[in-house]
Amino acid sequence: MPRKPFLRDARNVAARAAALREGRCRELFQPEMLRPADGRVHRARNIQASRPREAHGRLFESSYHEITGKKDGCEHEEKGIVLSGNGIGHKKTICRGPECKKHWAKAAPGGHYKPTKEELAARKKARQAEAAKKEKANAALAAALERIKWPLSENALDVLIDLVFSRFGYSYLQPVAARHGIKAITTKEKYGNTRRDLDTPLHEWVNAQGKDGKLRFVFEVALEMTDNAKFIKRL
Repeated sequence: MPRKPFLRDARNVAARAAALREGRCRELFQPEMLRPADGRVHRARNIQASRPREAHGRLFESSYHEITGKKDGCEHEEKGIVLSGNGIGHKKTICRGPECKKHWAKAAPGGHYKPTKEELAARKKARQAEAAKKEKANAALAAALERIKWPLSENALDVLIDLVFSRFGYSYLQPVAARHGIKAITTKEKYGNTRRDLDTPLHEWVNAQGKDGKLRFVFEVALEMTDNAKFIKRL
C-alpha cells in the first residue's frame, strides 16, 4: 500500500512561489502567517511551534484525512498540494480539524487518541478521587503537626531522628560519622552479596546519646554544608 503523500496548504505554496518570483527570498524562511482582507489569522496558515510536525505548512500522513468525494465532505475541508509521492503537484481536498466529528471522532490529527465520553468521565472520577485522597493526607499531616509541642517529647525527637536518616543521604551522614569515629560495617544480603552499612552503627550511636545528643546530631547533619559558618555563629 503506497504511503500517503506529504501535503502543504495550497495558499502557502502560492505565497512562497510569488515571493520567489519577486525576489523576496527572505519570506521563504519566515513564519507562515498570512492575514487575508478580513484581518483574521486562519489556523491553516498559522504554523506554530506547538505543532512541530507541521513546520512551514507541511502536513504528514497522520495529520490529515483525504476527502475523496462529496459524501465524504465536511465543513472543515480545505485544499492542499502534494509535495512528494504519488500525484505530486496535484491539489487534494483534506480535513485536519480536530473538532470534526465525522473524520476525527476517535482520534485527533497527528495520531493522538481521542478518549470517549465514558473514558473522560472515568478520568474525571479518578482525578476527584486523587484530590480527595490528597486532601485527606494533608488533613492527617496537619493533625500530626498540631501534636508537636515545645519542649519536644521523646517520641517526637525519635521521629525527627528517623526523618534525618530518611531524608539525608550518605554524603551528609558519612562526615558526621567520621568525626565521631563511627565506621560502616559489612553486612551479608539474602543472596550472598555483601554491602557496607553505615546507617545501623550510626543510628545505634545516636540512640545512646540521650535527648540533648540526639538534638545535636540533627543540627550537625543539617550543618553539613560548604557555607555553614554563618549558622554556627548564631548558635
